[in-house]
Amino acid sequence: MNRFTFSIRSLFALTLVVALAVFWWPKPDPNAPDPKWRETLVGNAEPLLNVPDVSLASHRDGLVSVTATNTGRTTLEYRGASQSRISLFQEVRSDSGWQKDAWSVDGMCEGFYEIAPGESVRFEIEFWDDDKAVRMLGRFSERGADRSGLVVLATSAKLD
Repeated sequence: MNRFTFSIRSLFALTLVVALAVFWWPKPDPNAPDPKWRETLVGNAEPLLNVPDVSLASHRDGLVSVTATNTGRTTLEYRGASQSRISLFQEVRSDSGWQKDAWSVDGMCEGFYEIAPGESVRFEIEFWDDDKAVRMLGRFSERGADRSGLVVLATSAKLD
């Protein structure tokens, strides 16, 4: 076998490996929260495993109501001004995807609330920006575990 044959085979194998990596490598979820939130909010916590199921309940006069149902086996915890007013985090749509924008700062007015397995909570959400495409997220943690994450609760209709 000469060097030329070995080089052709090596080049073919390398091309095959690269092609498989491009097509089979997991791609980031375009709807996932901006990874910059993890740097800001959750520190060293592991990602949330028990993600609540969120469904639209109603939408009228700029107020959106969603229902978050805990379909997992661990209790979910969250902070908010009341049980139905979870602390919100806003992302703005850009050409490169969803980007971290702002969050509510209620500070000492916030309480701690939870959703037990099999239970649901209805959240009232107001969008802060009417001029651009935004989405509102809520932060949840799993009780007894070092896991937390942001969950998309509602998206504005301005998705040109």
